[in-house]
Amino acid sequence: MITTTDIVKRHTIETMCQAFQDAVAKYKQGYQLIKDAEALVRVSFECSGLPWESTPRSEPDKTRNELLCTAWRRIFELTGLRGLMSLKDQDKLSKQLSTGEGLPDLVPENVLGLISELSGKMPELIKEAVKEVFEMIRPRHWNHYKTNDKNEFRIGNKYIWSNALDTAYTLTLRHHTQNEIRAFDNVFRLLDGKGPVTEHYSETIKAIEDRTRMRSAHQGSFETTYFKVKYFKNGNLHFEFKRMDLVAELNRIGAEGRNELGREVA
Repeated sequence: MITTTDIVKRHTIETMCQAFQDAVAKYKQGYQLIKDAEALVRVSFECSGLPWESTPRSEPDKTRNELLCTAWRRIFELTGLRGLMSLKDQDKLSKQLSTGEGLPDLVPENVLGLISELSGKMPELIKEAVKEVFEMIRPRHWNHYKTNDKNEFRIGNKYIWSNALDTAYTLTLRHHTQNEIRAFDNVFRLLDGKGPVTEHYSETIKAIEDRTRMRSAHQGSFETTYFKVKYFKNGNLHFEFKRMDLVAELNRIGAEGRNELGREVA
């Protein structure tokens, strides 16, 4: 399992923080120099000032906030902390990283403190992510695929992802399905002790897109570390699990605290 030390080793936090502070300071200095030059041109030549393309695009505070969002976004990517979160929590984080609301200053104490805090919550974060995927794919009485309906309270050795692919032109993953499959890959990696997915495209997403990008690719199959996958021109994906020990753990954690599920997976 990933540790606090492993996370910190991903990148030099101090270097990133110093680069942020230096960039903000230089932008403020540059902004003021340009404003001074503009004022000088206006007074001396009685004109509107510098050419438009020579003027700064935004005030220093706005630029700092945008840079702060960029920096924190990169830190979450490099440390893999985002991959420990459920889709729900990732969505909340994305909104915060797009607005900057509530983001602390980028200094080593804040970054290392957040890493330490989230690392301490790692078991709970992983459990929440596992439960989310369990609820996402566990059988439901309204699902008409027999493969998904053998036991409503336990995931079996196969799963059919219906309408996962857009079939209008070529077979392409729908956006919401891409997020779900990334979470799927992520949870199996976490259960296997290999740490979260740190790239935007997970192994299964890459495999699907590599095989479906051709116009003639109406159906086919492939294998990844954890799954055997078949894709069809009706847009469905058929998953067969290769590691039933991980599926058993997924069932155990997903059932935890829910009596009606616990009886089924005991």
